[in-house]
Order: sequence, then structure tokens, then C-alpha cells
Amino acid sequence: MTDNSLKRKPAAIKAPAKKKAPQKPSAPPPKARPPASPYEVHDERFTKWTRDGFAPICNFKAQIVEQHLVDDGVEAHREFIIEGTLATGEKLERISVPASKFYHPAEWVLPGWGARAIIHPKAEHDVRAAIQFVSQKVKSAVVLAHTGWREVNGKLGYITASGAIGADLDVTVRLPGTLGRYALPAKPTQPRVLIEAVRAALRIVDVAPHRVTLPALAAVFRSVTMHWLKVDVAVWLFGRSGSFKSTLAALLLGFWTGTADRMNLLNWSATANAIEDALFRAKDAIVVVDNFAPRQGDEHDAHRRNAPRVIHAIGDGGSRARLGKDMRPMAERPPRGFAVITAEDLPSGESTNARLFAIGLRRDDVDVAVLSEVQADADKLPIAMRGYIEYVAKRAAEDDFAGVLRRQFETLRVEFTGGESTMHMRAPAAAADLGLGLCMFLSFAESIGAIDEATQDDLWSRFKVAAGEQLKVHTEATRGEDPVQQWLSCLASLLAAGRVELLPAWNKPTEFQTKVIGWRRADGRVQLLGDVVFPIVVEAMNKAGKHMPLKYRTFWKELADRELLVRDQGRLQTRPTSVAGDRGDRPWVYELTAGALRVEAQYEVSPPGEVSPPQPHVKAAGTASVAQLAQFRRHHTQRP
Repeated sequence: MTDNSLKRKPAAIKAPAKKKAPQKPSAPPPKARPPASPYEVHDERFTKWTRDGFAPICNFKAQIVEQHLVDDGVEAHREFIIEGTLATGEKLERISVPASKFYHPAEWVLPGWGARAIIHPKAEHDVRAAIQFVSQKVKSAVVLAHTGWREVNGKLGYITASGAIGADLDVTVRLPGTLGRYALPAKPTQPRVLIEAVRAALRIVDVAPHRVTLPALAAVFRSVTMHWLKVDVAVWLFGRSGSFKSTLAALLLGFWTGTADRMNLLNWSATANAIEDALFRAKDAIVVVDNFAPRQGDEHDAHRRNAPRVIHAIGDGGSRARLGKDMRPMAERPPRGFAVITAEDLPSGESTNARLFAIGLRRDDVDVAVLSEVQADADKLPIAMRGYIEYVAKRAAEDDFAGVLRRQFETLRVEFTGGESTMHMRAPAAAADLGLGLCMFLSFAESIGAIDEATQDDLWSRFKVAAGEQLKVHTEATRGEDPVQQWLSCLASLLAAGRVELLPAWNKPTEFQTKVIGWRRADGRVQLLGDVVFPIVVEAMNKAGKHMPLKYRTFWKELADRELLVRDQGRLQTRPTSVAGDRGDRPWVYELTAGALRVEAQYEVSPPGEVSPPQPHVKAAGTASVAQLAQFRRHHTQRP
């Protein structure tokens, strides 16, 4: 180590550096004050206020121009009428949006305006709000969605697509589908023109026999008074193809449409819901449901399935109970129109036929020349209908008009009953309903001078004769659909054809007698093995296109109630008696009274005490085998 190194000065100690004070962030530049509305229209499109200013949320602008309260007489719902314009300046179609769907524009923008209208992502509710912000002046209106009588602001008027009749009502009417063609003249016509139109309407009487035309016309005029007195019957106009039944029905509808075009007719190919909706909306008018023609042998055919439902709704004056999405009961929508149905045949079922006024039409019934003349004057029919509605409106202004109709109906029902005990209880009421309509129209025609009193009386007398003839058809149709009589008739046919067999008194079946269903006593009574014969006959009925609505026990009880079944000490079943008179250990049977099954002249049985000759061992479809009979006897040694 040297001296110089020892003499080196120590390094200077640096002072610690001072920390710089942190700089405060600069304040954001001041922005404009937010507008009163967060949505505005810029460049023909909706925009929304953001921190950076207004930003587009779609490529169009839209506005609610009208809001409608659509009222069908039972329920009311709101609809918005919306107009729009694209950012390019192209006008968008005016669309109607239910208020229930308006909350979600994605559900109606694309279906209504197509792919041209674009909503930006996550901006659906902004578009809805923007439309409401710019739609401050909206015109409101009540829209009626049904025909017929309606009271508005204390005034009663008859509603059609062209407006109201009978009162000065400023209403908007919107009818769906073919109901939109129900349009009567908007203004009254001159008396001379009205008289000519009424005479043209009465010319329909000469198109076919009076048994056809008078009841059919009566249905047209009866429908107008349904507001005060309901109708629980439908007119069933049936005949073979080519009998002009659809043409005649279209002519009846011409009182509202002014044409005889069959394109105005509702068809049975529609769903039951659609038919019921039309009958609900066509209040106090007729609804023609055309071409009831179910496929034979197809129990699942839509015609065969829907007809009883629709007809029973008409006859019962009710509708199916429905629940909404919230599981709350919805308002009922019963039929309020008069149904005129065309068909090639009567429907099945006694109960269904009882709710009909059947009018049979043959191919040679219609006078084609007269039909052509009436069709040429079809545009006069709405004029006659408007005059008739005005006449009814004046009558309705009288005190207790509904009571007057009810008392007249009761009088006519008693008159058409005529002490006929075999007639179904609904038949006289159906004739009285139709008579009430025709009587009202004839009074109107006489009051304006279209017909004289003698013609009025003559047409009324002809109607009573025609209604009496059709009531006979109705009675026969109802009786022919009686399931008990159908079952007995089918059994008699099976016996006559040799499909089944009755043994004399009590004779034990041999192994060759595979068709035995019971025994026939010498006094004419028939003892049947119920579990064997009932399904055989029901199967044969189904193949013949007939329906058995009664269950097994109900059927035998019905026979007993009609005194067609012999009771054994109050019991429905008994045991067969042998030739010697003892019962022994034998199966329980149902014993028909003498004459309940009329088959004596249709087949031969062996004399008492003899056994029928052996039959070929061929088992008919649906018949019981020997093993089945043996099992049945073992099962019935005790009363069920």
C-alpha cells in the first residue's frame, strides 16, 4: 500500500432525491346536456342518447297512428296500427300489431316488414320505447268484430261490414274471412225499390217444392231475431250430389252477400274451432257450412268427428270451457248465428239428429229455370234484408218485444205438437222457431205493400203444411237413430242371415253349434247370453256405419225401462228354463219380452224338445266358439 492511496479523499455522499408529487388526472371535457327524450329521429331512423351522443338503434323510424279496441261482443283486445319509413326514405307497409306482441318488436318487425327492417343487437326494447315516445297523438277507435244487433252508447243497431242499420251509429267494423262479405246497403232505398226487392226474395219460394223453400227461407228471417230469442236448432239440407243443395244454400246467404256464389260458403273441411268461431261472430245471421260428406267406415273422419260437437253446441247454446295461459277461465263463445248445413245424408246419433230440422232435397226438386232467374236478381236480396231489419228495429222499440216473441213461439210450438206422442220433444220447437221467422217477414212484406193479406195467409198455410211434412221426416230420422232399435234391428238381421242362432227352449248346444247366442221360448220370449250377443251386434253395427253410444249395463237397463226386458223379481237377469221346467245350473241370461224381437218369419227353429241339425263348422266373424260358451257358463254360475 502506498502513501498516495491513504491520502485519497472519501467519496461524497449524495443527498436522497426528492419524490415528485403525483399529478392529478385532467378533468373530462364538458359534454352537452342530455335531451328531454332519450330517443330521436336522425337521418330517418331511430337513435338513442349515449355518452358519445345519439347512436342509431335501427335503420327505420315508425309511429303508432291508430289504436283499435277490437270488440267481438264478449272479449276485447287492443291493436296498434303502425306506419314506418326506412332510412333510405322508402315507405313501409301499414301493419296491425296486437298490443300483446308490441312489447317484443322482434315478433312483428320481421313478419310485417321483412328483411329490410333491421334492429341493432340488444336494441329491441329501445325500438319499442322509441316508437312510443314519438307516438304522442294517436287516434283511438272501437272496432266491432261481429255482425248482428249491438247497443252502442244507448242506441241499438244491426252491424254488418258496411256499418250499422237501424240507428245512427258511427262504428268501425272488421270481419274476418268470408264474414267480410256480409255487407248490406249503407243507406235506405226508395219504397218502390224495396217492394221490388221483397218480391224478388219471395220468388225463391218457387225454386223448389214448398216443403224445401219455405222452411229454408224461414231460417233466414228467424236469424235476425236471435238477439231477443235464441235458436237451438240447425237446418240440415241434405240430398244426393247434383240436387242443388249448395246452390240453394248460397242463395240464402245472398241476403247478406248480394251474390249466389258458393265461394262464400264455409266448408266442413275447416276445423271445428273455425266453424264455431264463425257461428260466434255471425251474430243474428245465417252461417252456411257446406258439404258434410264423411267417409264410410272411417270413425276418425274429421266430418264425423266435428259435426256432433258443432251441432250439440248449437242445440245446447254453449261452448267448450277454455283456460288461458294463466289457467284462468276464458270467456265463453257460444254460437250466435243460425247454422244452415248441407250434406248428402243425415248424421249418426239420435241426440245429434234431434237438434236438426232436416229438409230432404231430390235431384228433380229444383226448377233450374226459376233458379236462374232468382240468381240473376241476387243483388236485390240485401235490399230486402235491410228493409226487414229496419222493420224489426221498429218492432224492437216496442215494450217487451222479447216477451212478444216468446209468447208467439210458445203458441206455435203447441200448434205444431198436434198431440203427436211419437215426435221428439225438440221437433215442435224447431218448427215453431222457423215459423216465427217467416211470420215476421210476411208481416213486414204486407206492411210495405209487397204482398196482400190473402197472399200472406196462403204462404203461412203452405208453411204449416210443409213444416208438418218435414216434422215427419225429422221424427223418422230420429227414430231411425235410436240405438236400442238399431241394436234389435241388427240382431234380427243377423238371425235372418244365419250369422247367429237361437236354440228352442233350453237345449244344450252341440259342438257344431258355434253361433248360439241364446234360446227362444215357446211363448215368444227370447233369452240372450248378454256377454256373447252384445259385442257381436255392436261389431255388426259399426261395420254398417252405425254407432252404439250406450255401454253394456246401460243398454240392458234401457231395455228394461222400455219394458222390453223381463225382470226376475226386480233383477235384470234370469236363468233359462228347460222343457221340463227346471233351471238347474245354467248361465244367467237377459230375457226379452214377446214381440221385442220380431224374427219369427225370418228364420226357422226346431220344434221344442228337438235339437237343431248340425251346422257346418264355419265360425262367422264375431260369433262365439264352443270354448267361449263353456267359459261363459262357468263364469255365470253366480249372478254378476
